[in-house]
Amino acid sequence: MSLSDTQDLSWAALSDEQKRDAVFDQLVLGLDLAGAADALAVIYGSVGLQHVRLIVRRFSLSTNPAVVAARAGAGRAAKSKAPRARAREAGAGKVVKLRPVPRLTPSVEPAAPVKHPNIFQVKAQQCRFPLWGSGVVAPTEKRFCGNQTEQGETYCSACAERVFRNDEQGEPEGGA
Repeated sequence: MSLSDTQDLSWAALSDEQKRDAVFDQLVLGLDLAGAADALAVIYGSVGLQHVRLIVRRFSLSTNPAVVAARAGAGRAAKSKAPRARAREAGAGKVVKLRPVPRLTPSVEPAAPVKHPNIFQVKAQQCRFPLWGSGVVAPTEKRFCGNQTEQGETYCSACAERVFRNDEQGEPEGGA
């Protein structure tokens, strides 16, 4: 039974050798013990850091990346000779031309800004001119202008004119 056959099994159902191979494969990928435990938990269910440490201690596995890479290289060289020899004997010398895989880009369009956002929806570079009166209003009901602002500005040009009027023109409008 290979590791690929055991993907529907739990960690407890694996033999110690299969656990060793699974942990070693994660170390070959460059993961530390915690990362290996997380990756194995995705595959086998409940696998914790202590499970991985136990296997590392039991089989004297090294967590040094250089040692792991050297052991993996030696193991791969020994394992890779047999399949190549079998392929040559079977006449699998045909050249297979691979097609490039098309690169897919997500077609997610950015969400349109809310016309009059509340305090939880207002984003950077949206006008923060308050649209509520002077009465008591719940925070979720307090709405802002929401129009596009210049970089570093709090208000859009229309609201800035209302907020920053000269004294000659009278009192500013709105609930600011």
